[in-house]
Amino acid sequence: MKHIKITYLIVLCLIMAFALSGCGIMSSIMGNKKDQPSEKSPQTKTMEIEKDFNSLEEEAASEKKASEVTKSEDTKASSYIMPESVYFCFDPATFKNSRVAVLLFTAPDYAPVAGFIASHSLYLRLKGSGIFLDVLPEYEKIPPSSQENLMEFARKNNYDMLITGAVTYYFDGSALQESRVDEVVKIISAHTGAATCQAYASERGIPKKEEKFLHFFYDYDKNAPAPPIAHLMDINAIKFLTLFSKN
Repeated sequence: MKHIKITYLIVLCLIMAFALSGCGIMSSIMGNKKDQPSEKSPQTKTMEIEKDFNSLEEEAASEKKASEVTKSEDTKASSYIMPESVYFCFDPATFKNSRVAVLLFTAPDYAPVAGFIASHSLYLRLKGSGIFLDVLPEYEKIPPSSQENLMEFARKNNYDMLITGAVTYYFDGSALQESRVDEVVKIISAHTGAATCQAYASERGIPKKEEKFLHFFYDYDKNAPAPPIAHLMDINAIKFLTLFSKN
């Protein structure tokens, strides 16, 4: 009987120990669940996504506005650029009522396409500028060489003025050398054959230093290429446009 009581007490103690242990495990599990972050509702997630999207939209709009302001300032600044030399430019009253043709510019033998690019750049700047009554491209063919044939060409096509020119210097730069282009432009009256305006413009493009690199233990600069010639010719065209508009 005594052994039965002892056995009963041992079993009872074991049952109580297991019960207490189970309570501790459940408490730990419940505590872990409580510590875990609760899953966000779909509505909360949607609101956060919309907030992030609106922030991105505001940032993009801010960057666009800053870019437009910079571009506007650059355009305004470039509108005051004048040619480096103005030999003469008179008879401005005839400009507004003139039908003008832009002829093919002459160019160095080593850069035969330069004349076409210069003529095209000037035509694009003059077209729709309101400086002349009408501006037409005539630079896709070689113009008459003699003065008499040139006047005949103007009369035949009902032009009041002819814009001729020459690329006198042309060098397409690189990451180490600057680009440069020099141009001379002349406006000729189709009625008298006399030049009414002549000017010279020169533009350079310097390579821009970007950053330094370590190559085989030597420190050197990596430069961006010099601005392309077409860009420099466009700046020269702006100079001539400014000259014509001020007369």
